[in-house]
Amino acid sequence: YGKDPKFKAIEKMREREHLFNEWRAEQQAEKKEEEESVKEEAPREKRESRERSKERRSRDRHESRGSRDRNESRDRHSRDRRDSKETKANKIKDDFMDMLKHGDVRISPDSSWSKKKKYFSDDERYIAVGSSSTREGYFYEYTKSLEDREPELSEAEKKAIAKKKKVPTATLR
Repeated sequence: YGKDPKFKAIEKMREREHLFNEWRAEQQAEKKEEEESVKEEAPREKRESRERSKERRSRDRHESRGSRDRNESRDRHSRDRRDSKETKANKIKDDFMDMLKHGDVRISPDSSWSKKKKYFSDDERYIAVGSSSTREGYFYEYTKSLEDREPELSEAEKKAIAKKKKVPTATLR
């Protein structure tokens, strides 16, 4: 402060302190007045806010009958859309499984998707399934269902399958 020309204009230190204390007292008085005016306005604002919320609750109570109907209608519509998406997805899956079951390509429980998928690539049911990973998942789900059906085979059918799987030893020599 010693370099400020206003500070140097007052020669005595006591006078400087006195002027500073007066300035500080003025600042505190202004601050106090602001706080009091805010305190006076706050209860009025609270009262007005309470009145507005009462009016809103009253209005909402009378209008709520219509909004409940709108909410129910919206919920019903979204539920119907979700159900239709699920049924569409299930139909696509069923069609794909039907393609695997009744297709020209023989699929066994140990079949590989990478070797069999090229036979189905032109089929509409194959294209309808959007994701290749989903197609592969459906394929392996189908092969697993074939594994589950195998125990139901008769003994003669099991022997025939085992015979096909065996490699003749005479050709290996």
